[in-house]
Amino acid sequence: MRALPGIGILLIGPFITLAATARAETFHVPGTHPTIALANAAAFHGDTIVISPGRYQESILCTKRLVFQGLPGTIWDGAFDGAQHDQLTAVEDSVEVRGIEFQNGGRPIRITGDDAVISACRFRSNGQGVLVDGARARVSQNAFTGLQNASSPAIDVDGPLAVVTRNRIENCTSAGISVDSEGGGRARVSKNRLRANQAGGSIEVRNADAAFIQKNLLENSSVTGGGAIQALDCDDARLVGNRLRNLDQDAAVGLRVTGARAELTRNSVINLIRPSGGFKGIFVTGEGARVIENRIEASAGGDGGDSYGIQVTGASAAVLANQIIALGGGGGTAAGIVLTGAGAAVSNNTILRLHDEFTIGIQCLGNTAVVRRNTVAEFQNGSGIFVSGEDYLISRNRVSDGAHGTTGIRTWGGATSSGAARVERNRIADLGFQGLHCQGDNLVLGNNRISQVAGAGVIIEGASNQLTGDRVKNAADDAFRINGDGNQLSACVARNGDRDGFDITGTGNTLDQCVARNFAAEGLDNGGGQSTVATDCSLSQSRIDYAGNGGMAADSGTTYTTGGAGVPPEID
Repeated sequence: MRALPGIGILLIGPFITLAATARAETFHVPGTHPTIALANAAAFHGDTIVISPGRYQESILCTKRLVFQGLPGTIWDGAFDGAQHDQLTAVEDSVEVRGIEFQNGGRPIRITGDDAVISACRFRSNGQGVLVDGARARVSQNAFTGLQNASSPAIDVDGPLAVVTRNRIENCTSAGISVDSEGGGRARVSKNRLRANQAGGSIEVRNADAAFIQKNLLENSSVTGGGAIQALDCDDARLVGNRLRNLDQDAAVGLRVTGARAELTRNSVINLIRPSGGFKGIFVTGEGARVIENRIEASAGGDGGDSYGIQVTGASAAVLANQIIALGGGGGTAAGIVLTGAGAAVSNNTILRLHDEFTIGIQCLGNTAVVRRNTVAEFQNGSGIFVSGEDYLISRNRVSDGAHGTTGIRTWGGATSSGAARVERNRIADLGFQGLHCQGDNLVLGNNRISQVAGAGVIIEGASNQLTGDRVKNAADDAFRINGDGNQLSACVARNGDRDGFDITGTGNTLDQCVARNFAAEGLDNGGGQSTVATDCSLSQSRIDYAGNGGMAADSGTTYTTGGAGVPPEID
């Protein structure tokens, strides 16, 4: 029998202290009490109810801080009197439920109170999962199978500082994890396994000061909602090491974050197919996002929808060392990386095998973008790299193996001052259209290498641009096409093409120490140029080495050969 609270007298030196005394007790079902309900009625705050193996058909309301501990073989059954009942409803803080198997109930556990613990329980063939409304909830090491309510997640926690970890959710009609931090505190959802579920199967965290979603697995399931894993209205979210694979989903996104300073690292999204509409492997809305070392593979939208590997909307994004492989096929646009916002950094990414009606390897919309050391290969009818904005750096990228209609690097927008926008040391090869196409003023291009393109090698549309040491080989159209005023080309080399080596349109353009050799049309075509200056250039082995020289202001030191009219190399 419980020792009732009393008054103890504690003597310490000359002082007398009054202290309340009470002992927590343990009740045994069916040992000390035949039912869980009777034990619950007899217990006081802090007591433990230990439930022995057996089947218990009960529905109780707990209003005390109790621990319900099941021994192996304990089954709490909610099916009795011809209906499904909620097994345990608790309205108090510090309620703990451990080691019990819940079967055939409506809502097996509903707790309203802080510091709830639900651990090492099993849930089979219940209508819904567990609901906790309170701070610092911990839901861990539970197993859910056969849940039947498509509108309710397996684990539903409303309150800050929740921890949901190491749970298994399998073969459920609705099977997901939902955590709403209700405007404050951190939330952690980690190492959960969601497999073979229908009409649910997602993980969602909302309104957290910081959300940590780590090392979860979602596979072989049908997913609905906005995304398979989501952190919504969460600043400083961290999504690390999550794996999504073989998901047939109505959800538009694999991993989705809305909030500032998100970090998504080492996640994988493999074989996610959306039957209708667009698809995004990773979608982040917010400033300062970091998307690092993720893998998106064999995924697509459907029915004309677009397929994006990674999309970030917000300034100062960093997208680094990701792999995007085999994306698209839904009849829309397939894009590896799409960024909107100033100050984007895109480096060391690998994008392979984009296939759709239109494709883009990397797209940056915003000023001061840095795009460097990326690889884009095996794409069709689009651009390997597309940048729209001012003062960008595009450097040391490799773009190759593009089918019909492909351009290696395409830019719109110039520089606020000379040299502030740079395109340098890129390697572009084996494309179905153009190599490098830049539209803007005050650009600096240097040491780019373009070969085997089915259109023009380098196209410049704008004024006061500088090209130094760029090389084009085996272009089916003009190697260099310059359209604008005051552009400067130095030590640029054009070799082997079906049209012109250098095609100049505009006023006051200069070529210094440039080389054009072996072109089916003209080595230097200045037909659209006025006041052009060619200094120390070498023009040779073309049908016409030097054409349109009426618009030349000077050609000091430039060498070329002519055989006269009708005699190769001809003169124009």
